[in-house]
Amino acid sequence: MKCPRCKVVLVVGNRAGIWIDACGQCDGVWLGRGEVEKYFRLAQKELNEHEARLVRSERATWFRSLRGWLKG
Repeated sequence: MKCPRCKVVLVVGNRAGIWIDACGQCDGVWLGRGEVEKYFRLAQKELNEHEARLVRSERATWFRSLRGWLKG
């Protein structure tokens, strides 16, 4: 397949189940039908996991602070 912008042959790759066509000349990135939705689902999943880790970390920090305050 050729780049719609500069007509150079695209490099095809798969990352995390998402097929990406990339142009080495203009740095264009082209996604097939349904690939954008897959990308957003993956991004949302990673964001949710990151938020869960952050909440656990903040909760642990808060409890450590509380414990220190109670020991006085």
